Amino acid sequence: MKSLFQLLFLGIICLSFAAGQTDSSKSVENPKKNNYEVMASGGVSLPYLPTYFRNNWKSAWSAGIGYGISFTPGDMGYVTLYQTIDYSQMKFKQVNSDNQQYSNFQTIHITDFMLSLKGNFTPKIIPVQPYFLLGIGAMNYIGDVNVIEDSKSIIKYEHQLALAWTFGLGLEVPVTNRIGVFVEGKSTLGVIVPTRQIFPIHGGVHLRF
Repeated sequence: MKSLFQLLFLGIICLSFAAGQTDSSKSVENPKKNNYEVMASGGVSLPYLPTYFRNNWKSAWSAGIGYGISFTPGDMGYVTLYQTIDYSQMKFKQVNSDNQQYSNFQTIHITDFMLSLKGNFTPKIIPVQPYFLLGIGAMNYIGDVNVIEDSKSIIKYEHQLALAWTFGLGLEVPVTNRIGVFVEGKSTLGVIVPTRQIFPIHGGVHLRF
């Protein structure tokens, strides 16, 4: 938990430093200000790795929130630095698991804390704007496992917090100069034991101010 707070603190410092650096570099030729953003999204999350995770858990509902800074557009487009939190909840779907150690699994909770770079490919407002996502952070994994030991069923609590990274693609549709809607798909991989990979697919809205 201490590592998690350190990671969030580092993200806040990075966002503040980035804002300060760009504000101090404004010129008469390019007086545009950076925009701050808040966003919220929701959708589904698909389990993928390890194999028994993919085969034995249902696609989950998923939701996320974030805060970021959009930098002044350049010739190749513009970028936004985001700090996000995504949550996914996945339920067991089979009676017999591929992993013979377990007779039954309970709901799994996965929370991702990411510092992500979102890059748009054009500086102009167009009807549909494609973008990419790259991020690094932490995955918090929580689950209860029903383990058979000496012919007895024992519920064991499982909790891991580890390094994670994400990448993805999305499409954004500007509604006004301040409001936009988007849909995105990404891969998130947590370096826990065993490695967990999920594919969140979200739709959402962001507000610039």
